[in-house]
Amino acid sequence: MTYFLLSLFLISTISCLTSANVEKNIISIRVQSKLNMPTIYIHNISTPYFSQIIMYFDGEKMAQFDRVLPVSDGKIHQVLLLFPKNFRDSCEKMFFEIKTVNELKFTNFDGCTNTNAMFQNMYNLTKLNLDQFYTGFVTNMEMMFNGLKSLTSLNLKNFDTSRVTNMNSMFATCSSLPKIDNLNKLDTSQVINMRYLFYECTSLTSIDLSGFNTQNVVLMSSMFSNCISLTSLDVSKFDTRNVEYMNSMFKSNKLITSLDLTSFNTHNVKSTESMFYNCKALEKIDLSQFDTSNVERMDGMFFYSGLTSIDLSHFNTSKLTSMNNMFYSMFNLTNIDLSFFNTEKLENIGELFAYSYNLISIDIRSFDFNKLKYKLRIFTGCTRLKYVRHPNCDFKYIGPAPNFTCVTD
Repeated sequence: MTYFLLSLFLISTISCLTSANVEKNIISIRVQSKLNMPTIYIHNISTPYFSQIIMYFDGEKMAQFDRVLPVSDGKIHQVLLLFPKNFRDSCEKMFFEIKTVNELKFTNFDGCTNTNAMFQNMYNLTKLNLDQFYTGFVTNMEMMFNGLKSLTSLNLKNFDTSRVTNMNSMFATCSSLPKIDNLNKLDTSQVINMRYLFYECTSLTSIDLSGFNTQNVVLMSSMFSNCISLTSLDVSKFDTRNVEYMNSMFKSNKLITSLDLTSFNTHNVKSTESMFYNCKALEKIDLSQFDTSNVERMDGMFFYSGLTSIDLSHFNTSKLTSMNNMFYSMFNLTNIDLSFFNTEKLENIGELFAYSYNLISIDIRSFDFNKLKYKLRIFTGCTRLKYVRHPNCDFKYIGPAPNFTCVTD
């Protein structure tokens, strides 16, 4: 075995290995710091005989990590990394797409400054022990756990996120996680980006956000999108004064029956596209506090939602340019009044009410169809539609439409 390892070291032209211990199926490797690619030789080690790798890194500062353990064909079951106290460096993509490892454990690990995509797409990882993983120096946790599809538990009890500004896709597609322990204890006071934070966490039944401070968040796009098992979600304490994008925020939250958004400050929001898309169980929602004066796009905002009624009389649409599919397939809706909409800048309303088959009456008296660029199929599939209110009934080029009476007064 010693000869085997020595041959690999010569092939990789790295001579820093000082010891190799195969006792109890363990490889123990000591690596010095002054290397451009400190662990490049590990890629060449075939490990079908070992269940654990322990790696020791010496030196004051390591080169930036890129696939520290890119073992693609081995059968490693556990990895234990031991780093020195003075370690400080980016851990970006440290284990990115390493699919053979199913367990990771850290001991007194406190040197990461960036954990972007650190564990991303480790599809077979089932155990991740972060009890001694100190994150007080980390500023970026983007995609940190993204794609851990086999992980069934995650405990963040020792996480210090006081410096973190980016949590984009941090837990995205962790599809087997039923909950995230101690999530409510995260310090999010500096976070700007929460896009896709829980995207496609399809097994989460609840999310404890009681400790979240969102005062600096600008991006909330798709934050809870495709969390199809969520039965409730409390965002009533969210401070959204700086948020600019809420598009797809609650998309496909199919089981949620109510959302309290009365505290939302939406003055800076530019897009609410697909915000309530496919919220099939959501029958009522109070949007009376929504300030939409800066919203430019509302495409698909209520697409396939279960709302039985909707009051948008307070909506300021002076900057609105596009609302394609906004009320598409709203199967419970019978009446809608948009007579107060300012359509001065509006260009696109394609399939606006399409397949909302229970709609009986629509008031769009403020719409100037001559200015609209895309206006096709707006009534397609509205099979029960009886009345449309508009001053001149100028519905040229709207495509297929049922027989209805146009009310001009």
